Amino acid sequence: KIPASAEVLQDTRFVILDEINRGSMGVVYRARDKVLDEIVAIKVLNDYLCADPQAVQRFKREARAAKRLSHPNIVRIHEFYESGGKKFISMEYIEGRDLKKILIEKEKLDMAGIRDIFVQMCRALQYAHELEIVHRDIKPANVMITTQSGVKITDFGIAKILRTEDLTRSSSLIMGTPLYMAPEQIEGGTVDGRSDIYSLGIMLYESVSGGPPFTEGNIEYHHVHSQVPPLPDEVPKGLQEAIFRCVEKKAENRFQSSNELLQ
Repeated sequence: KIPASAEVLQDTRFVILDEINRGSMGVVYRARDKVLDEIVAIKVLNDYLCADPQAVQRFKREARAAKRLSHPNIVRIHEFYESGGKKFISMEYIEGRDLKKILIEKEKLDMAGIRDIFVQMCRALQYAHELEIVHRDIKPANVMITTQSGVKITDFGIAKILRTEDLTRSSSLIMGTPLYMAPEQIEGGTVDGRSDIYSLGIMLYESVSGGPPFTEGNIEYHHVHSQVPPLPDEVPKGLQEAIFRCVEKKAENRFQSSNELLQ
């Protein structure tokens, strides 16, 4: 039986096989592309996004920007489609699990695993930032670990291309997940690659300690004002220093690039 939200795809080139995931932006399905005869992932946007013409235009622009990304550690976006009032994106299908599920099961990762994952993430973010594309929602649920232990960052579709005409208050809409969001993003300020580095630092913190630094009370307030709690003593000193530099409140005090963090 085809899920109700996937019925719109019945007369398209895609055959829905099953649901993979659902989130605030929409539902993701595993599907077969009848034209290419290959398995793809289809993200069908939520109705409230489709009903907002500005959101649709923003999404088209962002999908076009994300299509420029061709990197082994970034999920490839194929095309943006519209059918029967629905909007959906076709993208590369990844066999694997997201980092959120892995962290829930393991609570913490070993140092070798952490190094492997975050080295690949740094390379992907450096590549995207050099193209002036900021992710804005780096979090464990958006990082796929493939069956071959490769890393693939997903959801660059909500990234915004950094053009000067876009840097207005109305376009710096608060996108992202509060648990991992940089202070300037929460405050509606200018967002750049250093905002992704902050989110990456929060993910690193979670990977070595078993949870993000702020999980209770007003999380947005804590990211803007509260000191990040100390890490367990067994975390190597160099790694602790790197994490705390990633999560500095002021962007100018963080690593200035993913390459700098990678070193």
